[in-house]
Amino acid sequence: EMIIKHNYTMGDVNQDNNIDIEDMVMLNKNIINKNDIDYDSYILADLTLDGVVDSFDLVKMREMIIKHNYTMGDVNQDNNINIKDIVMLNKNILNKNDIDYDGYILYDLTFDGVVDSFDLVKMRQLLIN
Repeated sequence: EMIIKHNYTMGDVNQDNNIDIEDMVMLNKNIINKNDIDYDSYILADLTLDGVVDSFDLVKMREMIIKHNYTMGDVNQDNNINIKDIVMLNKNILNKNDIDYDGYILYDLTFDGVVDSFDLVKMRQLLIN
């Protein structure tokens, strides 16, 4: 009898010993496409431990990645979603400015691993509501 022990952390879907945006993109693709990841990755992606990989696991992963108490869309991290955040996001989309990792996570409001005009639309919706 052979027992193989994996040394990966829950949430490390791509098994590279980091929980980051790449894991979130893989998880999101699996939710959309179904069966897009292998069994081990599926187990690591089930962060809610309910036997199903779904949007609840994606939310849990985002919480794991963002170790700060910032709100999604609060790009300048001033604890408010306002016109300043829209301006910063717009500048980033137009100029492809370098942003830090936490900022990138806060920009990606559509959970697709890409910061683009869809995130800007989502941010405008957040500001209106």
